[in-house]
Parts: sequence; structure tokens; C-alpha cells
Amino acid sequence: MEWLNGACGHWQRTGAVRENARPNASGKRINLTDENVARAYMLALTPAPSVQDERRYAAMMLAKVLGDPDNSRLHWALIETGLAEEAQAAYDARDNVGDYFVYASCDPDKADEVWGIVERELNGLAASLTEQDLERLRNKLATAVTLAGERPGGRMQRLGRTWLNLGEYMSLDEELDRINAVTLADLRAVHEAFPFEPRTTGVMLPG
Repeated sequence: MEWLNGACGHWQRTGAVRENARPNASGKRINLTDENVARAYMLALTPAPSVQDERRYAAMMLAKVLGDPDNSRLHWALIETGLAEEAQAAYDARDNVGDYFVYASCDPDKADEVWGIVERELNGLAASLTEQDLERLRNKLATAVTLAGERPGGRMQRLGRTWLNLGEYMSLDEELDRINAVTLADLRAVHEAFPFEPRTTGVMLPG
């Protein structure tokens, strides 16, 4: 603290502010070609809850049901069937805005088929949710948070992110309680509010 105060305690506040309004999602499709690639790469971004939104825990679980790397709707529909080399989805909570991303890569000749299956899984996600999905995700997330909290780096990063984004201290037990409190109704409610629409989609194919 003494060193920091000596290094930058004389800095003066300038009153700088930043614009952090939620951007408008276009819902457009962007098609690209590149002679240096040999596969098809597809990525969609859609709006999701911000880091300040209590629905972030439900959003995190929803994304994992859809596209967790080893046990998810996209994994079983595309990886296990051999249609795609990669197929994932994730949720990224940011300051005042969040996003889901959905990604797949495959043989260029299978691009339309693969993306059609991605859209099928997206459209049927809410109706497919089960209590078994929820229980599996609760256990997985709680284990990951607990293990991260046992390492000094993981513990400090979690506390730092919480303080910077929310201005509050949250103990590990409090965060585990919030994870375990998520219900199936919460998953469906966050899907209704953020239904993976509009989707801004980028597709890159060999040139």
C-alpha cells in the first residue's frame, strides 16, 4: 500500500467517464472467405445478462447445457456424430452487457448441415431442459468454484472480479448458495428474456 501510494498517490482525478450502454444486436449474417483456411468456421453472438444481473448464474448453466465441451446438446448432436470437429457455446458476463457465443467448425461441405443442427438445438433448448441437466450443472459449477477458491490466484481473481463489477464482497459460501438456488424455472425464464436472438452470425469458408 505504501509503495502504491508513493507511485500513484499524486494522480489527480480527471472526471473521465465511459459509455457502457448495451449495444444494439444486428442479427446480420457475415460471410467471409479466406484462401488460408481449409475448414468452415461459424460463430454466432447473441445478447445475454450482464455481470450485474442476478440471472447470470442461470445464463451460465443454460450455455453449458447447450454447448459444454464434453457433455451438452451440441456435443452429442455434432461431435459424437462426427459432423463437426468443434461445437461449443458459452456465456460471457460483462459490465452492463453480456453475450452468448455459439461456435462450430467442420468440413466446408457440411457447413449448412452443421449450422442447421446448431439452430435446431438453439430453438429447442428451453423445451429440452430437465432436472437432471440442472443437478449435473449445479454439481459441476460448485466443484469448479470450490477448487478455484482453494488456490490463492483463483480466490483473489474471484474476489477482485466481484469487487470491481459489483462493488461488494461475496464469500465462497454465498456464491455456492446462489449457484445451488438456481431452478429449472430460472433457466427457462432467462431463456425467455434472452432467447439467443437476434443472432449476429459470421461464417468463414475457404477462398
